[in-house]
Amino acid sequence: MTEKTLVRVDRLIVNDQHERQFLQLQEAEPGPEGERRSLTIVIGPAEAGEISRGLTGVRTTRPLTHELLSRVVQALGARIAEVHIHDLREGVYFATLVLEHQGERLELDCRPSDGVALALRAGAPVYLAPRLFREGNEPG
Repeated sequence: MTEKTLVRVDRLIVNDQHERQFLQLQEAEPGPEGERRSLTIVIGPAEAGEISRGLTGVRTTRPLTHELLSRVVQALGARIAEVHIHDLREGVYFATLVLEHQGERLELDCRPSDGVALALRAGAPVYLAPRLFREGNEPG
């Protein structure tokens, strides 16, 4: 895997007027200049709901997709180890969900928003390739 920086979910922004949701990720630790870089990603409404529930700890009466997947991972004896948002191609972010199972690491392609939703439920870290702070914030 490439170089990575630990990030945290800084904000979840829902713009009801335009029906868009934004996930803002920020460096967990300040950089050399004492500032924390951030990156904002447009996400879907279902993922925004799951991330919101992960941040607040709110549970639904029946498991939704991310909760179900978390339970499946646990039932199979694995754990969500980390999520790594590592690439931006043609305006689309790419991430890897890393599972640990019986001493092995399994790396699965995932959307960043799904990975963040799962990581929040599992208490797993989220990492971002440092170059994405620059590339993702460049004017389109």
